[in-house]
Amino acid sequence: MDFRNRSMFHRSILFILGIYILLSLTGYGMVRFRAIYTGTMAYRYLLWNLFLAWVPLGVSVIMNYLYIYCRPRILRMIFLISLGCIWLPFYPNAPYILTDFIHLNQMKFYFGTGSYNMSFIVWYDFIMICLFVLTGFFIGFVSLYLVHNMVKDRFGSWLGWVFVFVILFLSSFGIYLGRFIRWNSWDLIYRPMLLLESILESFHNHALAFTFSFGTFLVLMYIALYTLTTLSNKKCDR
Repeated sequence: MDFRNRSMFHRSILFILGIYILLSLTGYGMVRFRAIYTGTMAYRYLLWNLFLAWVPLGVSVIMNYLYIYCRPRILRMIFLISLGCIWLPFYPNAPYILTDFIHLNQMKFYFGTGSYNMSFIVWYDFIMICLFVLTGFFIGFVSLYLVHNMVKDRFGSWLGWVFVFVILFLSSFGIYLGRFIRWNSWDLIYRPMLLLESILESFHNHALAFTFSFGTFLVLMYIALYTLTTLSNKKCDR
């Protein structure tokens, strides 16, 4: 992200937001259609989880605009630190949505007789879950990418990547707390002492193994996607 080219930054952000708004509305429409088709409101949690994935992206967009335009410098720093304190606990909600793939386990895709399930609703649900999960995951990538580039621009490339690694492994631990212990981001405000106690009790083999495995996966995926953006930027510069 070239912060010096403000017009390109604005166009890129608006285009990205437009794409993910369209995908999110498509997901909402699929949930509503399913409710009409089946008479039940299953999978409403996907709407909530996707909304939570949008929160850190919205915060990171505001942070980027403040980073570019806000003056004086001390005021900008105050705003960025304040927004960063919101962004950090909410960011894990974006990669958390990957764990919603576990709900595919409820579906019967294949019969032991060697034939596949031809039910429309089974494959409709498969597409719908994939849409929500992948949209939320890519929203999370964009959010981290924006903050990563601010850190890199301010402190250098090396510290920028250290920041990414720390955030993704912390997020993996946050995903563990959310999926297995059932904590939420806002519990940091409403039940901070209970949350702290739960965190201290979570330093065991299962939690550490999950955090390391999921964190490594997120880091590798981020590097892969970041490489694509780098190649795209180089192509545009030619």
